[in-house]
Amino acid sequence: MKSDAELREAALRLLARREHTRSELTRKLTSRGWPSARVGELLDDLASEGLQSDVRFATEHLRSRVARGYGPRKIRAELRQRGVSRTLASQALQAAEVDWGEVALEIYRARFGEETPEDTAERARRWRSMERRGFPADIIAGLLE
Repeated sequence: MKSDAELREAALRLLARREHTRSELTRKLTSRGWPSARVGELLDDLASEGLQSDVRFATEHLRSRVARGYGPRKIRAELRQRGVSRTLASQALQAAEVDWGEVALEIYRARFGEETPEDTAERARRWRSMERRGFPADIIAGLLE
């Protein structure tokens, strides 16, 4: 049986590469054969020591995804997929104080330029592109005017 020190070392190696949510660490460590009860206890310890934090993960992931031009809907979905609670994801998005309209405009101009779409097919194509990046309909509509 693997020791507690080996479990802690495995968790710290994962955290050294990047921030992880509690959910991600639980999944990864239990898939490597450690019992979920021991993993839970270790993660409680790591959180109390400040070595693992879902808040820090959410903040860092949000910053990274905004820098890559993703919108709030996609970022929220990614956070939820990685195990961040709905409440924490909403708090992180509100605390970020991002001008989503400006982020969308920057991405839109880089991808499509300044010209407005001539036909409805091109308009729809642009709409879907921005929607896939996670921008809400009101922002997309403003870009296509």
